[in-house]
Amino acid sequence: MSYYFSNKTVMLSIFGAIVATSLIIASSIAYPAFALTRYFNCVIREANKNGQFTLDDANVCYDKKFPHSGSNSGHGSSIQ
Repeated sequence: MSYYFSNKTVMLSIFGAIVATSLIIASSIAYPAFALTRYFNCVIREANKNGQFTLDDANVCYDKKFPHSGSNSGHGSSIQ
């Protein structure tokens, strides 16, 4: 009888670890999708503000919405 309970406890522990890992992975996947939506909203706002949209405007939105990915300013909008 004690073997049954210990086996059941091990199985529940493994199941709990799998569920916890799944939740962590799902939340890490969902956050960039929301950040991308906020980026597109920023781009649309900037484009609708005065009817013109430049690469500099896109860079400003990118730097606002993805601050930890490194600054994108300094690349400029000129083609070399």
